[in-house]
Amino acid sequence: MGTIAAGRPADLVVIRGNPVRTPAEVRNVVAVFGAGWGATRLS
Repeated sequence: MGTIAAGRPADLVVIRGNPVRTPAEVRNVVAVFGAGWGATRLS
């Protein structure tokens, strides 16, 4: 785990739902940010 802040590179996956409560929700990926750059929108 790390931090999310302006100017810091990061890989981030945005998930719709709460995968801690319902693990199957890890399949509900909304967007992926790689190395702090742009988003790839899914579906």
